[in-house]
Amino acid sequence: MNAAEVIVNSLEKHGVEYVFGVPGGAIEPLNNALHKSKMKVIVAKHEQGAAFMADGYARVSGNIAVCCSTAGPGATNLITGVASSFGDSIPVIALTGQVSTSLFGKGAIQEFSVQSFGIVSMFRQISKYSDIIINENKAGEMISRARRLALTGRKGPVHLNLPTDIMKRKVTDDNHERCSTTQVMGFDREAVKKAAQLLLGAKRPVIVAGWGTVLSRADVELLELAEKMDIPVATSPKAKGIMSESHPLSLGVLGFAGSPASKEFIIKRDVDVMLAVGTSFNEFVTSGWDKRLLPMKSLIHIDIDCNEIGKNYYADVGIAGDARTVLRELIYELHRNNKRKKVRDDRRKEVQTIKDGQTVKGRKLNKMPYNPLRLIMDLGDALPKDTLYFVDNGNSMAWAIRHLNVTVPYSFYVGLG
Repeated sequence: MNAAEVIVNSLEKHGVEYVFGVPGGAIEPLNNALHKSKMKVIVAKHEQGAAFMADGYARVSGNIAVCCSTAGPGATNLITGVASSFGDSIPVIALTGQVSTSLFGKGAIQEFSVQSFGIVSMFRQISKYSDIIINENKAGEMISRARRLALTGRKGPVHLNLPTDIMKRKVTDDNHERCSTTQVMGFDREAVKKAAQLLLGAKRPVIVAGWGTVLSRADVELLELAEKMDIPVATSPKAKGIMSESHPLSLGVLGFAGSPASKEFIIKRDVDVMLAVGTSFNEFVTSGWDKRLLPMKSLIHIDIDCNEIGKNYYADVGIAGDARTVLRELIYELHRNNKRKKVRDDRRKEVQTIKDGQTVKGRKLNKMPYNPLRLIMDLGDALPKDTLYFVDNGNSMAWAIRHLNVTVPYSFYVGLG
């Protein structure tokens, strides 16, 4: 096999089904290898579209996705889409073509610059890993490394630059089949115990579920914890629907264009303990870092990235780890220490009372011209419950976040970084 075939074989072996991209001369060896494989190539009209297609596929499926482009402008066209993946921790492999190494610095067609490594440096600013393959026998090792880094820890996009001559050369090293990924599934047991005690002693707790709960696929654990302890749940805009918004304990979205119920319960009333899961408390979820968001007593902050814990609000208890893993252990700890046999329901009653006081009256929706709120509600009524919503930025995003009732986890997507 040549280097391009090694790359394609590795991707196919590890479950990649689709490659999104635009063909071109500098990426021809990869295209030829893809033609021989079972993977389906989705040809976009523009490389930015290919990058966003890969991003969307990875968001919904939870699997790694691949996009590719030719050299020069083809590669730079991928940048906005890859940057979106980087901001939202989406695992995408970006493969870009490059002129032959013998032409570096000569001003070949679509050579990125006099310094041909310039495109690699650009992608390093928006990815977990960016490199160029300059030896055909390193192709297997480097695509394995790229895949491993994309899927390990806080996930994200990676980039490999592929010179045409290197991709055509035969590979003599037979170690390219090896590829493995690992995840840090540990947690701070003492911190989990402390968090459990704070929740058991709380009078008015609340859970704020962020994008990390979506990435971790933690909907089951989140729901179980909320119901077990009768704790209301608000979500970030990106995590909208991780718990059904029709659930009695759902406060809806907190922050920008969010639900009045979440604002009423969290900001206007005295929450004493807040459990924040997989959120960085960015501008969108905090309405510009509103200080009133802070709980009266303690903030428990769970995130896979230590850098996010306590970044914008002081965390009394910080737990670094995967959201689903930590929530599962927290449930076990609460079960071991909770002596109350009967599940309380007074908090869900309070949430329902708040919601009932904020119901939009029907006569306001029937007036002309056609109200955007009415449009969103009509869409919700007309479309199946398992519809996947991809919401663009702008006014449409605000209306959807505020008024679309999402009841199925992993069905609402908006790119906010």
